[in-house]
Amino acid sequence: MRSRHIRRTVAGFLLLLVSAGANAQENRTVDGDALGRPAWHPVLPAASELEAIPGTENFIILRNVLRDRVQESWRHRDNKPHGPLATIFYERLSDNFFASQMYDADFRSIFDAAFAARGVNLDDADVTVIDARTRAATVSYRATTCVFVLRVFGHIADNPISAAESNGDRNARIFVCAQNVADQAPLRDTATAMLSILGAEGDRPDSLPALLEKLFDSEKGA
Repeated sequence: MRSRHIRRTVAGFLLLLVSAGANAQENRTVDGDALGRPAWHPVLPAASELEAIPGTENFIILRNVLRDRVQESWRHRDNKPHGPLATIFYERLSDNFFASQMYDADFRSIFDAAFAARGVNLDDADVTVIDARTRAATVSYRATTCVFVLRVFGHIADNPISAAESNGDRNARIFVCAQNVADQAPLRDTATAMLSILGAEGDRPDSLPALLEKLFDSEKGA
């Protein structure tokens, strides 16, 4: 049954949080199913499926094309293992969609998979609902604070029955982290501004360059 297949594949691919190299990325669903042999390669912003707005010129962009999906990773060139860092993982399904009823479970699974090695899970985080298809979680571990955002968007299924279950054919995960942070608001502002790279309206894209500059200048050498 189509909807069951969607539920198994809804959360897409798992990637290491901060590595800049393509060889560190895994192609498995959150259930552990292999998605195929990775073929990550660098692309210029103009060749990406995401928006090349001011501030994105400092991101390293890698693309992976599989039989049933296209994936991209965006990592700021100054990323450090525990922050500061700004990263986006993006995925578009070729002939499928992400089920709305699975959003809560996917949000938890992706967060827990990303931060399990840090000794925290979603129950340790402060979660904010941005809209029906976008949610943010702020968490701290040791000296690092991170904001994680999951957004599901894109084309809604044409079939009326499927459309009632669909959140869109794309998802993106945003990670913004820094060390020794007293004020979490700039991290949340940066993550929110990065939503404009996904084509989201009303997320202050004009502020992104200054927010990224502040993020990385404040912790150079950390």
